[in-house]
Amino acid sequence: DSALAWVQRCMKGYRLPEPTRWADAVASGRPAFIRWQEIQR
Repeated sequence: DSALAWVQRCMKGYRLPEPTRWADAVASGRPAFIRWQEIQR
């Protein structure tokens, strides 16, 4: 797999790949991410 193929698989209709969106959510402390984190425990 190429890096481009990996990034394309991570995209879900947004301009930013999903891992980048999650990193932004973690850094900003978004409520949706906090709820997801609590569910995972």
